[in-house]
Amino acid sequence: MSDDDFDLDAGLKRLHLPTIRRQYPQLQQQAEREDWSYRDFLDRLVSEELAHRAEARILRATRKARAGRASAWPTRTEIRYGRRWPCTRSAGTAS
Repeated sequence: MSDDDFDLDAGLKRLHLPTIRRQYPQLQQQAEREDWSYRDFLDRLVSEELAHRAEARILRATRKARAGRASAWPTRTEIRYGRRWPCTRSAGTAS
């Protein structure tokens, strides 16, 4: 690995661009083989980074929604099999 690659790798790590850092060597070889312009190469790298971040954001939101499910409104199945709404639990037993 040359000094240029090390500086680029360190810079990408410092800028928190993990997808570009991981895919750069492979895409660089592909770009050289297929004679991509600099703009096409950069466009591909940035597009990959943005796509990965969007996917990760959706995954985090899904996990967060599922984790909070226990305190959220009951599902249809829970209603069907007798679980009461949180606001009516104490109302039925407070006589």
